[in-house]
Amino acid sequence: METLGYSKKAGLSFFMLFPAVQPGESAKIVVKGGRIRVWLGGNSHGQAHEVFVKSILSKELEVPESVIEVERGDTDALSRGVGSWGSRSALVGGAALIEAARKLKEKAKEGVGETLTSGRYTPQNLLKGEFEVEVFKELKEQFNSFGANLVELEVDETGFVRIKKCASYYDVGKALNPWMVESQIIGGCAQAIAQVLYERALYSQDGALLVSSIADAGVPTVEDLPQNYVIHLVENPSPLPHGAKGVGESATIGVPPALVRALEKALKARFTKTPISWEDVYRAQQKLVASQV
Repeated sequence: METLGYSKKAGLSFFMLFPAVQPGESAKIVVKGGRIRVWLGGNSHGQAHEVFVKSILSKELEVPESVIEVERGDTDALSRGVGSWGSRSALVGGAALIEAARKLKEKAKEGVGETLTSGRYTPQNLLKGEFEVEVFKELKEQFNSFGANLVELEVDETGFVRIKKCASYYDVGKALNPWMVESQIIGGCAQAIAQVLYERALYSQDGALLVSSIADAGVPTVEDLPQNYVIHLVENPSPLPHGAKGVGESATIGVPPALVRALEKALKARFTKTPISWEDVYRAQQKLVASQV
């Protein structure tokens, strides 16, 4: 539907995600008192590492997730760590975790003594013993992935932009937890919308920062975000044991160009920078209205 000063359009983008794989990552597992404590070289700051850590270890060690505790890694606990950035935590940290778990199982085999279960791994023997394993999983390969985004929006006669739909089609390798992967994508869409339409640092002519809080810098509310997310996860496993690929920053790469292109089509204008302010949109809207009179 298009009327004077009102337009609804969609923009499409394609991208490649190059996660930060090298040099690898560390993982440490300690078993004591029937509990399993885990450290990774990169800490969670909102990504919910505990979800994939517990899922991987529960499957690999054949133990319930309830006995697994995910600790915050630091230089006292780990001899080396690279960190959480570059869409790498589940991809690289997960590979390190599997290597540590398999070494732990070998230790558990050796530690059972002369019993009926000697020479084979059982979760019961693991939890009865005391073991510690730390590894640094070195990775030299690169595991890239492909994605596409479609953003549908409306611009009204006042210059107000409403995002109607954000559709994502991503190669995620093996989705360790599909619900969590989708949550990461939705969060990335929100961050991308903020980057394009809201977030900016304002300065006075003498260089003084005029933004006094995060809210002043331009954080979108729930009402500013789309109500319709369409997410299609393409499972194309990587060669790593768990098959994962990076995903955390995918939407922050793919959504901005799709959103900007939708705006350009709606307003028949060209935008060469972000953020695109309300004033930018309104000026383009008024120019479009004038051209239609």
